[in-house]
Amino acid sequence: MILALGCLLPSGSMIGKDPGYEAGLRRVGWQVVKTPAQDNLLGKTLGIYRIEGMLGRGNRASVYQASDGARNVAIRVFDRDLSAAPDFAERFNAQAEVLTAVRHPHLLANSEYAYDAGHAFIVRPYVAGRTLRSLLVAPLATAGAIHLLRPVAEALDFVHSRGLVHGDVKPGNILLPYDGPTMLVDLGVAQLFPRGNSLLMAATGRYYGTPEYLSPEQAHGLPLDGRTDSYALAIILYEALVGRPPFRAEGVADTPRTVAARHITAMPPQPRALNPGVSQLAESTLSRALDKDPERRFSSCVAVLDSLGEPRDSWMFTPLTPAGVRMICHK
Repeated sequence: MILALGCLLPSGSMIGKDPGYEAGLRRVGWQVVKTPAQDNLLGKTLGIYRIEGMLGRGNRASVYQASDGARNVAIRVFDRDLSAAPDFAERFNAQAEVLTAVRHPHLLANSEYAYDAGHAFIVRPYVAGRTLRSLLVAPLATAGAIHLLRPVAEALDFVHSRGLVHGDVKPGNILLPYDGPTMLVDLGVAQLFPRGNSLLMAATGRYYGTPEYLSPEQAHGLPLDGRTDSYALAIILYEALVGRPPFRAEGVADTPRTVAARHITAMPPQPRALNPGVSQLAESTLSRALDKDPERRFSSCVAVLDSLGEPRDSWMFTPLTPAGVRMICHK
């Protein structure tokens, strides 16, 4: 499945069934369009990996579950025409040199970049669980939001300390494993696609990113640094506390382009106007973290969460299970 914009929609997410993901996209107004993979690789072999099932279809790539006989992996396989493009190959090879050495406890790192049968592909471990998207169905208490997002903030700050940018931080790229810590995925994938004028690229369909979570500079197609990821993290924090992202499709006339443009031209709705339970401190934090000017934002992702202080919300999470995510989070 893909959106016209090209965001990955799991047909059975790479960490297990996640029905809340597609429902959430319909809730904010995007039309979900089912399309076949460019090539049917099921049952075939790429490198040492036998393709066993499709996990999702995204922007000019498909994600499969595969096995090398000893371990299960998830493989993002790029379409042949993209894999053959000289500018893509240059970026792909550069990413391979850098990212295979990046390791952090909350980063699900890519283990292999390779070519076979005309396809470029990226390999990473297969993890059973769900995405954060499945959990953002109602506002969370501040302590619960901090608990969920701090591992992501730590992983992002680590990535930034290495001079790297994620570029597509969103709930669907935050994994909540059934057995293990929260993990951030898809580091480096956004950098494989040309930027140019991002809004123009969105209009033509040649685009990588998610409009609800784009920073203003990303929507402009400007050079990025770690502050674009801290902006996206703040969007997720806003959504966790309020129950919706600040900018989203509000009707059938909205397009990915118009939503992306709001990050440049519009001010986010005041969180307390949408959810009176949001504290004044949290509202102040979000205002700074979502500033249009990167220079006025927080200096790090962890600093965004630290600015919330030590909330006195009482909270607990029950274990994640394949049947669903159960959570108790109250003030």
